[in-house]
Amino acid sequence: MQLVNQDRKFTSINFDKTTSTQSEALKLFNKAGCGNFIVTAKMMTNGRGRNGNIWIAKEGNLNFTMFISSNLDLINLTYLPFALSLALSELINELLDKTVKISIKWPNDILIDGKKLAGILVETGLKAASKKLYYLNIGMGINIENHPKIADRETTSLSEYSNKLFKASELIEPLRMKILLWLDKVNEYQWSDLKKLWLERAYHFGREIITTYKNEKISGIFEDLGTEGELVMRLHDDQKIEIKSGIVEIIEKR
Repeated sequence: MQLVNQDRKFTSINFDKTTSTQSEALKLFNKAGCGNFIVTAKMMTNGRGRNGNIWIAKEGNLNFTMFISSNLDLINLTYLPFALSLALSELINELLDKTVKISIKWPNDILIDGKKLAGILVETGLKAASKKLYYLNIGMGINIENHPKIADRETTSLSEYSNKLFKASELIEPLRMKILLWLDKVNEYQWSDLKKLWLERAYHFGREIITTYKNEKISGIFEDLGTEGELVMRLHDDQKIEIKSGIVEIIEKR
Protein backbone atom coordinates (compact mmCIF):
# COMPACT_ATOMS: atom_id res chain seq x y z
CA MET A 1 0.00 0.00 0.00
CA GLN A 2 1.35 3.42 -0.98
CA LEU A 3 1.16 5.67 2.09
CA VAL A 4 0.70 9.07 0.47
CA ASN A 5 -1.37 10.65 3.25
CA GLN A 6 1.18 9.62 5.88
CA ASP A 7 3.56 12.26 4.52
CA ARG A 8 1.27 15.19 5.35
CA LYS A 9 2.84 17.90 7.50
CA PHE A 10 0.81 19.65 10.20
CA THR A 11 1.15 22.67 12.43
CA SER A 12 0.04 21.68 15.95
CA ILE A 13 -1.71 24.06 18.36
CA ASN A 14 -3.01 23.27 21.86
CA PHE A 15 -5.38 25.45 23.88
CA ASP A 16 -6.09 25.26 27.59
CA LYS A 17 -9.64 26.40 26.89
CA THR A 18 -11.49 27.45 23.75
CA THR A 19 -14.96 27.42 22.25
CA SER A 20 -14.29 24.76 19.62
CA THR A 21 -11.14 23.19 18.17
CA GLN A 22 -12.82 23.08 14.77
CA SER A 23 -13.56 26.81 14.96
CA GLU A 24 -9.97 27.52 15.97
CA ALA A 25 -8.63 25.42 13.08
CA LEU A 26 -10.80 27.34 10.62
CA LYS A 27 -9.53 30.64 12.05
CA LEU A 28 -5.94 29.50 11.56
CA PHE A 29 -6.68 28.54 7.96
CA ASN A 30 -8.49 31.79 7.18
CA LYS A 31 -5.60 33.79 8.60
CA ALA A 32 -2.90 31.87 6.73
CA GLY A 33 -4.88 31.13 3.58
CA CYS A 34 -3.49 27.60 3.52
CA GLY A 35 -2.10 24.88 5.75
CA ASN A 36 -2.83 21.66 7.60
CA PHE A 37 -3.42 21.89 11.34
CA ILE A 38 -3.82 19.68 14.40
CA VAL A 39 -5.75 21.62 17.05
CA THR A 40 -6.46 20.31 20.54
CA ALA A 41 -7.86 21.80 23.72
CA LYS A 42 -8.06 20.73 27.35
CA MET A 43 -11.58 22.16 27.52
CA MET A 44 -14.17 23.37 24.99
CA THR A 45 -17.14 25.57 25.85
CA ASN A 46 -19.04 25.23 22.56
CA GLY A 47 -18.01 21.99 20.90
CA ARG A 48 -20.13 20.93 17.94
CA GLY A 49 -21.79 17.58 17.41
CA ARG A 50 -23.83 16.13 14.58
CA ASN A 51 -27.31 17.47 13.77
CA GLY A 52 -26.65 20.72 15.63
CA ASN A 53 -25.99 19.04 18.97
CA ILE A 54 -23.45 20.36 21.49
CA TRP A 55 -20.42 18.21 22.28
CA ILE A 56 -19.78 18.50 26.01
CA ALA A 57 -16.02 18.60 26.46
CA LYS A 58 -14.76 18.47 30.02
CA GLU A 59 -11.13 18.62 31.13
CA GLY A 60 -9.44 15.23 31.08
CA ASN A 61 -10.92 14.20 27.73
CA LEU A 62 -9.49 14.50 24.22
CA ASN A 63 -10.78 17.34 22.06
CA PHE A 64 -9.09 16.95 18.69
CA THR A 65 -9.31 18.50 15.24
CA MET A 66 -7.44 17.60 12.07
CA PHE A 67 -7.74 20.32 9.43
CA ILE A 68 -6.59 19.51 5.88
CA SER A 69 -6.43 21.93 2.95
CA SER A 70 -3.75 20.37 0.74
CA ASN A 71 -4.02 17.55 -1.80
CA LEU A 72 -7.65 16.81 -1.06
CA ASP A 73 -7.79 14.64 -4.17
CA LEU A 74 -5.80 12.07 -2.16
CA ILE A 75 -8.79 11.52 0.12
CA ASN A 76 -11.85 9.42 -0.77
CA LEU A 77 -14.52 11.78 0.54
CA THR A 78 -17.43 9.44 -0.19
CA TYR A 79 -16.29 6.86 2.34
CA LEU A 80 -14.42 9.22 4.66
CA PRO A 81 -16.87 8.91 7.63
CA PHE A 82 -16.47 5.13 7.60
CA ALA A 83 -12.68 5.30 7.36
CA LEU A 84 -12.57 7.77 10.26
CA SER A 85 -14.81 5.65 12.47
CA LEU A 86 -12.69 2.58 11.73
CA ALA A 87 -9.54 4.57 12.55
CA LEU A 88 -10.92 5.77 15.87
CA SER A 89 -12.42 2.42 16.87
CA GLU A 90 -9.17 0.66 15.98
CA LEU A 91 -7.16 3.02 18.18
CA ILE A 92 -9.54 2.54 21.11
CA ASN A 93 -9.45 -1.21 20.60
CA GLU A 94 -5.65 -1.10 20.93
CA LEU A 95 -5.91 0.86 24.18
CA LEU A 96 -8.32 -1.48 25.94
CA ASP A 97 -8.53 -5.13 26.83
CA LYS A 98 -9.63 -7.26 23.88
CA THR A 99 -12.68 -8.46 25.82
CA VAL A 100 -14.17 -4.95 25.68
CA LYS A 101 -16.67 -4.79 22.82
CA ILE A 102 -16.25 -1.64 20.75
CA SER A 103 -18.82 -0.85 18.10
CA ILE A 104 -19.80 1.91 15.66
CA LYS A 105 -23.19 3.57 15.46
CA TRP A 106 -24.01 4.76 11.95
CA PRO A 107 -22.36 6.66 10.59
CA ASN A 108 -19.45 7.24 12.99
CA ASP A 109 -20.19 7.34 16.74
CA ILE A 110 -17.99 5.00 18.78
CA LEU A 111 -19.73 2.94 21.47
CA ILE A 112 -18.77 0.55 24.25
CA ASP A 113 -21.58 -1.71 25.46
CA GLY A 114 -23.97 0.53 23.53
CA LYS A 115 -22.81 3.65 25.41
CA LYS A 116 -21.30 6.58 23.52
CA LEU A 117 -17.57 6.91 24.08
CA ALA A 118 -16.50 9.12 21.18
CA GLY A 119 -17.90 11.17 18.33
CA ILE A 120 -16.77 12.50 14.96
CA LEU A 121 -17.91 15.58 13.08
CA VAL A 122 -16.68 16.37 9.56
CA GLU A 123 -17.12 19.85 8.13
CA THR A 124 -16.13 20.90 4.60
CA GLY A 125 -15.56 24.12 2.73
CA LEU A 126 -16.78 24.53 -0.85
CA LYS A 127 -15.77 27.25 -3.26
CA ALA A 128 -18.97 29.02 -4.33
CA ALA A 129 -18.01 29.39 -7.98
CA SER A 130 -16.47 26.00 -8.72
CA LYS A 131 -18.20 23.96 -5.98
CA LYS A 132 -14.81 22.37 -5.35
CA LEU A 133 -13.71 21.36 -1.88
CA TYR A 134 -10.97 23.53 -0.41
CA TYR A 135 -10.78 22.26 3.15
CA LEU A 136 -11.70 19.34 5.35
CA ASN A 137 -12.26 19.96 9.08
CA ILE A 138 -12.35 16.72 11.10
CA GLY A 139 -13.36 16.99 14.75
CA MET A 140 -13.10 14.10 17.21
CA GLY A 141 -13.91 13.87 20.88
CA ILE A 142 -13.04 10.95 23.17
CA ASN A 143 -14.31 10.64 26.74
CA ILE A 144 -11.21 9.58 28.66
CA GLU A 145 -11.40 10.49 32.35
CA ASN A 146 -15.10 11.37 32.54
CA HIS A 147 -18.27 11.52 30.49
CA PRO A 148 -21.28 13.83 30.38
CA LYS A 149 -24.70 12.89 31.66
CA ILE A 150 -27.18 13.24 28.80
CA ALA A 151 -30.89 12.70 29.29
CA ASP A 152 -31.67 10.73 26.12
CA ARG A 153 -28.55 8.57 25.77
CA GLU A 154 -26.00 6.61 27.75
CA THR A 155 -22.36 7.69 27.70
CA THR A 156 -19.12 6.23 29.00
CA SER A 157 -15.37 6.85 29.22
CA LEU A 158 -12.13 4.93 28.84
CA SER A 159 -11.58 5.14 32.61
CA GLU A 160 -14.58 2.84 33.16
CA TYR A 161 -12.98 0.05 31.12
CA SER A 162 -9.33 0.24 32.09
CA ASN A 163 -7.19 0.47 35.22
CA LYS A 164 -4.66 2.47 33.22
CA LEU A 165 -4.86 6.25 33.53
CA PHE A 166 -4.86 7.57 29.97
CA LYS A 167 -3.86 11.17 29.33
CA ALA A 168 -5.41 13.09 26.44
CA SER A 169 -2.03 14.47 25.38
CA GLU A 170 -0.65 10.93 24.95
CA LEU A 171 -3.36 10.02 22.41
CA ILE A 172 -2.87 12.94 20.02
CA GLU A 173 -0.01 11.50 17.97
CA PRO A 174 -1.36 7.91 17.84
CA LEU A 175 -4.72 9.28 16.68
CA ARG A 176 -3.10 11.49 14.05
CA MET A 177 -1.16 8.54 12.63
CA LYS A 178 -4.16 6.22 12.75
CA ILE A 179 -6.34 8.71 10.82
CA LEU A 180 -3.67 9.22 8.15
CA LEU A 181 -3.23 5.46 7.80
CA TRP A 182 -6.94 4.97 7.22
CA LEU A 183 -7.09 7.86 4.75
CA ASP A 184 -4.70 5.76 2.69
CA LYS A 185 -6.51 2.50 3.34
CA VAL A 186 -9.84 3.86 2.16
CA ASN A 187 -8.25 4.69 -1.19
CA GLU A 188 -6.77 1.20 -1.47
CA TYR A 189 -9.85 -0.84 -0.54
CA GLN A 190 -12.81 -1.67 -2.69
CA TRP A 191 -16.05 -0.40 -1.14
CA SER A 192 -17.18 -3.99 -0.58
CA ASP A 193 -14.08 -4.64 1.55
CA LEU A 194 -14.38 -1.40 3.52
CA LYS A 195 -18.10 -2.00 4.05
CA LYS A 196 -17.43 -5.50 5.35
CA LEU A 197 -14.94 -4.19 7.91
CA TRP A 198 -17.33 -1.46 9.02
CA LEU A 199 -20.38 -3.75 9.29
CA GLU A 200 -18.38 -6.14 11.48
CA ARG A 201 -18.23 -3.33 14.05
CA ALA A 202 -21.71 -1.88 13.44
CA TYR A 203 -23.71 -1.83 16.67
CA HIS A 204 -27.10 -1.93 15.01
CA PHE A 205 -26.48 -4.08 11.91
CA GLY A 206 -29.25 -6.67 11.48
CA ARG A 207 -31.27 -5.16 14.33
CA GLU A 208 -34.51 -3.23 14.46
CA ILE A 209 -33.91 0.50 14.48
CA ILE A 210 -35.94 3.69 14.43
CA THR A 211 -35.07 6.88 12.56
CA THR A 212 -36.66 9.82 10.75
CA TYR A 213 -37.42 9.58 7.02
CA LYS A 214 -39.18 12.38 5.14
CA ASN A 215 -40.08 13.99 8.48
CA GLU A 216 -41.69 10.82 9.80
CA LYS A 217 -40.51 8.35 12.45
CA ILE A 218 -40.10 4.92 10.92
CA SER A 219 -38.78 1.58 12.09
CA GLY A 220 -37.24 -1.39 10.34
CA ILE A 221 -34.17 -3.61 10.09
CA PHE A 222 -30.74 -2.19 9.35
CA GLU A 223 -29.87 -4.47 6.45
CA ASP A 224 -26.95 -3.00 4.54
CA LEU A 225 -24.97 0.06 3.44
CA GLY A 226 -25.60 1.65 0.05
CA THR A 227 -22.93 2.42 -2.52
CA GLU A 228 -22.30 5.84 -0.97
CA GLY A 229 -22.62 4.78 2.65
CA GLU A 230 -26.38 5.21 3.00
CA LEU A 231 -28.08 3.11 5.65
CA VAL A 232 -30.28 0.57 3.86
CA MET A 233 -33.35 -0.14 5.96
CA ARG A 234 -35.93 -2.88 5.34
CA LEU A 235 -39.37 -1.86 6.50
CA HIS A 236 -41.95 -4.24 7.91
CA ASP A 237 -43.67 -4.47 4.49
CA ASP A 238 -40.31 -5.57 2.98
CA GLN A 239 -39.83 -2.24 1.22
CA LYS A 240 -36.23 -1.03 1.28
CA ILE A 241 -35.26 2.59 1.73
CA GLU A 242 -31.94 4.44 1.98
CA ILE A 243 -31.24 6.87 4.82
CA LYS A 244 -28.59 9.47 3.96
CA SER A 245 -28.53 11.35 7.27
CA GLY A 246 -30.23 11.40 10.63
CA ILE A 247 -30.21 9.89 14.09
CA VAL A 248 -30.59 6.14 14.39
CA GLU A 249 -31.68 4.41 17.60
CA ILE A 250 -31.99 0.74 18.50
CA ILE A 251 -35.40 -0.63 19.39
CA GLU A 252 -34.67 -2.77 22.42
CA LYS A 253 -36.64 -5.99 22.76
CA ARG A 254 -38.66 -6.32 25.96
